[in-house]
Formats: sequence, structure tokens, C-alpha cells
Amino acid sequence: AIFAFQLRNPVHNGHALLMQDTKRRLLERGYKKPVLLLHPLGGWTKEDDVPLDWRMKQHAAVLDEGVLDPENTIVAIFPSPM
Repeated sequence: AIFAFQLRNPVHNGHALLMQDTKRRLLERGYKKPVLLLHPLGGWTKEDDVPLDWRMKQHAAVLDEGVLDPENTIVAIFPSPM
């Protein structure tokens, strides 16, 4: 099973809990290895938006620290404007 989470901001605790809970529920339903598609928006941004390079560094830190499972997560920038 693949589950996707698209966001325009850095991952915060509420986002992480939602993604962790979704994975747990998929495992409970019998899916063997759920894969998270972490899909940050990466197109044109507003002046007060967090720049993409900083958001990507934060996504990497969340994976490096094990908040999200790096073995079962795909990060793919969606080049759509915010």
C-alpha cells in the first residue's frame, strides 16, 4: 500500500503523528510494507513561505532522526505553485 502526504510547510509533530498512525492502521489491516509518499509542494512560493531548500533539509532531518521510516518513505517534490 502507498499512502501520500502532500504539504507546503515543514513537517511538524501533528503531521508526523498522522503519518505514523496511518502506517500503523495499514499494518493492522494486513498490508505488509506500507510506503509513504512524502510529497512537498515545490513550485512558486509566496514571500512569507518557508523556502523549499529549508523544507527539504527539515524533511531529511525527520527521516534521519527516525521520526518517519526512511526505509519506507519516498520524498518527491511536486512542482506545483503554493
